[in-house]
Amino acid sequence: MFASDAGGGKNSLERWQNYTSKISDNAPPDSVGRWVHLLSDLDSNAAKNILGDNARVLFLKKPRVAYNYKVTSNGQCYPVSISSTSSVSAPTFNSSTHAITFTVAGSTETTGNAVITIPTTLAGKNFTASVDGQSVKPQSTSNSTSTAISLEYAGGIKSITLSGSGTP
Repeated sequence: MFASDAGGGKNSLERWQNYTSKISDNAPPDSVGRWVHLLSDLDSNAAKNILGDNARVLFLKKPRVAYNYKVTSNGQCYPVSISSTSSVSAPTFNSSTHAITFTVAGSTETTGNAVITIPTTLAGKNFTASVDGQSVKPQSTSNSTSTAISLEYAGGIKSITLSGSGTP
């Protein structure tokens, strides 16, 4: 399915005809049925992974949606958004150090990037960043309500910590 057009034919009508009655010209007979049979031989978890969000991002190059989290501090909830080319774990927040930590996981062959949007009332406007304990230089932009921190990192599984300096 990833390497060929399972429906065959020249246009959408011919593809649809092959899906429904397998009469389209230039299409192998029952090409859709071959993929259904192939996926039915997999356990349900493997089939879900093949057709899941990560596969759509890797194979179809669909952009990932932003990960939106709620972080609690001093009895209040704050929205934290993370846009990344990698998979992202839920962040933890240390209210005494104003540090947000999360893990990203992506291909080891590529460079990852992330944009983290944090309310200024949670951790201030000035941040330092580290990836696996090594300091990195983030880019940031702030407005009256939030700060967006952008950083790049080597691929693989990485722990990212953003530390807010100053008083929120």
